[in-house]
Amino acid sequence: DTTTQPHYLRIAVDNGHAETIKKLERPLTEFWKLNEPDLLISVTGGAKSFNVSHDICSSFQQGLLSAAKSTNAWIVTGGQNCGVMKLVGDVIGRSIFTSKICTIGVGNWGKTWRREMLLNKHRIKYERDPDDHPKSREPMVNYTLDAPAKGYAALDPNHTHHFLVDDGTAEKEGIEIE
Repeated sequence: DTTTQPHYLRIAVDNGHAETIKKLERPLTEFWKLNEPDLLISVTGGAKSFNVSHDICSSFQQGLLSAAKSTNAWIVTGGQNCGVMKLVGDVIGRSIFTSKICTIGVGNWGKTWRREMLLNKHRIKYERDPDDHPKSREPMVNYTLDAPAKGYAALDPNHTHHFLVDDGTAEKEGIEIE
């Protein structure tokens, strides 16, 4: 079978943090078949739109891709399709090494725009190559990237995996970083 389910995981925060983190090991290694990284690169920054000069963007792209490729790194961001997270997604999306770089978004389920599209009834399968990489950069779920309502953020389609933290509310900000 050359198809699989989309790469996102909804995480309840009703367990202790250490217990929740330990539970993430299984989907990463057994279900998603990810090799343990030698390095984690965390890219954080604002979610607001900003303009970056071509030279700075090019330097950032070159540095991030070089670091990720040469160290077997995973890149971790907030996973949203805005601000610095979108910049990272765009860099990965334009790279010829896209299928080799694991880019994980850690976001807030309650603040995810159109999160209902990610529920089981909306999942679609997508083709995989023999090395278990997506055959195309099409979104892994039928997820609409329209402008989100105020207070919500769309997921960046160039992230390979998303962890969406759910505390049962849609109002609380920052649960994914607690």
